[in-house]
Amino acid sequence: MTSPSHRVVQLRTPLTQDERLSVVEQTALCHPAVHSVELSSEGEIHVEVVVWRGSSPLRTVHDISAALGAVLPDVRVRLTVSAVAYKRRTTTLLAVYK
Repeated sequence: MTSPSHRVVQLRTPLTQDERLSVVEQTALCHPAVHSVELSSEGEIHVEVVVWRGSSPLRTVHDISAALGAVLPDVRVRLTVSAVAYKRRTTTLLAVYK
């Protein structure tokens, strides 16, 4: 039994490409370590995320991949960390991640 504070979302199948991209983007943005997301789609969906400084990029990729695997098991998604974001006073700076 679920509590009233939990929403259950059921995905219709098959999803359109736009719907798949939206689910992937929202899933990545829900992770607390993610600053921003960039998507592209050519056969498979490629997701580039920018993580906050102090976060573990590998752990972030693992967490998001696991969530996407549970929600969209038949969709090929390639997930990479492209940069690390950090605040300096009122400015957000990005450092390229390699």
